[in-house]
Amino acid sequence: MMDLVKSKIDIMAAAESQLLETRTNNYVRLSYITPLVIIMLFLGALLILYVSYIRLNNSIYHAQELQKELKTLVMEAPAVICLLEGPDHIIKFANDMYIKTRGKKDILGQPFREAFPERGEKFLRSWTRFTKQENRSPLTKYL
Repeated sequence: MMDLVKSKIDIMAAAESQLLETRTNNYVRLSYITPLVIIMLFLGALLILYVSYIRLNNSIYHAQELQKELKTLVMEAPAVICLLEGPDHIIKFANDMYIKTRGKKDILGQPFREAFPERGEKFLRSWTRFTKQENRSPLTKYL
């Protein structure tokens, strides 16, 4: 009976030894594959970043080109165009027609009130009334 138990233990030990050797071989094989997979994922991420960078640069370039075209269109428009910004109504942009009709060249960057003192107060009163009550812009009337 003891011999039978001893033989079974030997069989189990051999099977365990074989299983351990198989697992070790698998781990060794995987230890070579894992760094390769990590490197491939890293290179893939770099490729995605590069493609995104190229697309972003192309988008910025096209946006700048469209901005130039729009500025040219507005500058050459047969209409009086002036862009005011902020609570002080700083003149940020005025097309050629606006500058010709108003007779002043150095108005950019100035508050509307200082650039056109004769119209400034009337404009600001109308604009305040417009922002509080009315649904139409007084800009075309006073600018």
